[in-house]
Amino acid sequence: LEGVQVQCLELWYQWHNGCSGHTTDILPLGRMLSISEALQDRRMIQGIPLVDAKRKRALKILEDGAGDGFFLDVASPTPRVFYHMLEDPFPRDYGSLQQLVTFINDVHVAGLASEKESGMVVFDLARYQELEVNYLRKIGSP
Repeated sequence: LEGVQVQCLELWYQWHNGCSGHTTDILPLGRMLSISEALQDRRMIQGIPLVDAKRKRALKILEDGAGDGFFLDVASPTPRVFYHMLEDPFPRDYGSLQQLVTFINDVHVAGLASEKESGMVVFDLARYQELEVNYLRKIGSP
């Protein structure tokens, strides 16, 4: 990360360093990446000319399975999480990492996730979207 130290990111990886499989999402479109996966993704993105500067400055912490996902802007003095898709020029702000962790907790406390026999995590998407809209409104994200 070019010498940048982000305390909340260190705590994030102390809590959990990725998932053991590709079917365990902690949010819809959000599988936890390990430190090595996140750094590998960041190195790869640096070499792609059409990727915007905000995404290049960030570290992907949750992946959506299609190469996009939730990123932490590690270059900012007040790091914030954003969801970004390469085909969308407008990343969506999800607040600080602490706020995102609270949201993740709220999703699971509400019982919106269940596990299939295969081990895949599925979410009640209608209820999730309602909770997400309320969360984004609460943090002031358009």
